[in-house]
Amino acid sequence: MEVLEWLGKRSEKKMMSALQESSGYMLKSSNAVGLMLDGEDRLEELRAFERETDAIRKRVAADLVRSELERMDKLTFSSLAKHANRVVDHLYAVAKLLDMLHPSGTILSKAKLVQAKNEECVETLAKCMDALARGSRAETLRLADAVERFEEENDELYASARRMMLKMKSLDAPALLMTYELFSELENVSDACEKACDDIRVLLVK
Repeated sequence: MEVLEWLGKRSEKKMMSALQESSGYMLKSSNAVGLMLDGEDRLEELRAFERETDAIRKRVAADLVRSELERMDKLTFSSLAKHANRVVDHLYAVAKLLDMLHPSGTILSKAKLVQAKNEECVETLAKCMDALARGSRAETLRLADAVERFEEENDELYASARRMMLKMKSLDAPALLMTYELFSELENVSDACEKACDDIRVLLVK
């Protein structure tokens, strides 16, 4: 059965509803990290979002077992759910590091720049997944391409952050390592968004 035909028959069913629910948690998690960068305590909120998306991924896997899709499409949908889940995982990892580091100055400014690009990635991925659920092939692929562009822009910001860290003399070794991990996890968010879009392309471009 062709993927869009399958989606059209089940757009209100549990599996696609679960993926769209996952999109909601991606957006909430991204927003919460932005608020943490502004000084708010949102760690427990992000922990709850991470648990919810783990549960959603398991529900998607159970629904796929019972679906009529071909095996390769099932694997790709499973991968899509996994990468959507990882967006939230990485945002939660960012939150834990922010809670420990409490960055300031140039580190905070650079982290906000990277997270702003992450927000564009996450928002566009959520729209892309919604377009997939509605069966809109052209819009889905257009939005997937936009996510890829945002991810490439974030690669440049990440490279700039790494160059900045090389020049820092005031941080001790543990703080420097955690700062490096912070920017790595921030960059992982947009990477996971791009990988989710790669899965979407595999489903639609055959």
